Amino acid sequence: MASSICALVFDLTSEDALLNHPGFSSTYLDSLSRLIARSLASWGQGMSGSAEAEMDLLEIITAGYSRWANRFPQIRKAVER
Repeated sequence: MASSICALVFDLTSEDALLNHPGFSSTYLDSLSRLIARSLASWGQGMSGSAEAEMDLLEIITAGYSRWANRFPQIRKAVER
């Protein structure tokens, strides 16, 4: 759920904008990168009953990632690992 909300928020900003905000730390971006990478890694894996119920959330994350990945190079690197 958290990663799908982040994916929607990322549509409205960029990595540079977040890192330039005085209340945002690069450690937050590290955590968000891991969160998005974990969520995308679960895409296409065998789905349990509870994971199937979250399919819509995974679709939000993957669609969002395809739109904003170029504006978030740190997240893109984490996903590509």
